[in-house]
Amino acid sequence: MDNELREGAQNAVRVCMNVGDEDRVFIISDDETLNIGEALKMEALTAGAVVELRCLEEYASRPFTSVPEGLKAHVADFVPTVSFFAASAQEGELAMRMGLRISLAEVSKVRHGHMVSITEQLMREGMCADYGQVYEMTNKVYALVKDADQIHVTSEKGTDLTTQFNPKYSWVPCHGRYHP
Repeated sequence: MDNELREGAQNAVRVCMNVGDEDRVFIISDDETLNIGEALKMEALTAGAVVELRCLEEYASRPFTSVPEGLKAHVADFVPTVSFFAASAQEGELAMRMGLRISLAEVSKVRHGHMVSITEQLMREGMCADYGQVYEMTNKVYALVKDADQIHVTSEKGTDLTTQFNPKYSWVPCHGRYHP
């Protein structure tokens, strides 16, 4: 495994998800992204966590319209504290991915890294970002917009955009840190 892929996995596991030796990490990958799943597994093991890596194709042929029963059973038996969905997207699987994310993050309160359509290039570049800076910038922008019902954006290159926001919805900062 090259150093940049390892660095991206390290950021995902240690910085974004704060995995440590008390964690149980469940990684869902697929044939297309197995190298990424393996990189996440290696980093989580290095952090001292107990780890299980599963490929979607072991449950049935894709695309899935709902979470496969076998996957539900493996997750339930493993009882993760952290999970990653690091797999390719397939047409028709949105309901499955959303159901899985809701089950893990909202119902079971697992720290969940949803890395749909992740590629090795994204791991080497985007996941190697300074997530301290991402966290700070995201929170600065959030502080500016959290009460906004309208935003007007202009730029020197000609952007002139005004947008309205539904007051029923709240801003949610997605800064990349999912810590307990």
